[in-house]
Amino acid sequence: QVYAGRDRGALIGPTAADVRDTMVEGESGLLSVFAPHHRPVYEPSKRRVTWRNGAVATLFSGDDPEALRGPQHMKAWVDELAKMRYARAVWDMLLLGLRLGTGPQVVVTTTPKPKEVLVAIARDPRTVVTTGSMYENAHNLAPDFRDEIVRLYGGSRLGRQEIAGDLLMDIPGALWQRAWIDAGRRVAAPDLRRIVVAVDPAVTSAEGSADTGIIVAGVGTERPDAHYYTLADRTMHATPDNWAKAAINAAR
Repeated sequence: QVYAGRDRGALIGPTAADVRDTMVEGESGLLSVFAPHHRPVYEPSKRRVTWRNGAVATLFSGDDPEALRGPQHMKAWVDELAKMRYARAVWDMLLLGLRLGTGPQVVVTTTPKPKEVLVAIARDPRTVVTTGSMYENAHNLAPDFRDEIVRLYGGSRLGRQEIAGDLLMDIPGALWQRAWIDAGRRVAAPDLRRIVVAVDPAVTSAEGSADTGIIVAGVGTERPDAHYYTLADRTMHATPDNWAKAAINAAR
């Protein structure tokens, strides 16, 4: 729904090309789904789509989360959030600018991959979750494609994600499953006979580098209590000086 007047929106895809080729100019993009007399005007050089009623949407790339710092919006469409390299940063920067109007809203359309940020959004009580399978859109797909995809992936884990649209929380063969962690949560840890701060340092602190893992864990005091308790996760993306300080603070 597009509102009148000075409304400001954001269109965000994994890359600038994705926003242009899929969200705006694609077969199901904005220029295709509107009737000719309501079709918005697309200005590529300004990264802007303008509707006849004055509403404006600006195009943003998921590769540049910082570009969302500053601009204000009241509506946003985020496509393929689970595909973005900096999904958490994109979501955080978007929310900080989603401050216009009386009821800012976001619609997220994405393949349901179990990214932390996507899971958190889906679990938010304010989120309305709708799902759709490939079968619901079968009449728009080439029959040969549809039959081959079902033959190759029907009934598989990949098929559940890509065909049925299921959000699969665990990775096959993973040593730890989210259900186990959730079942083992405690309000507070018991007395512990030993507490350890473990650090898994990253090689560099560049933008694309891994995080430095900093975990605080302990083991129960009583011999029958052979359980280990994770007390804190101080994992961070930082230089050696900063993550070392964080590890020392965790130990203190």
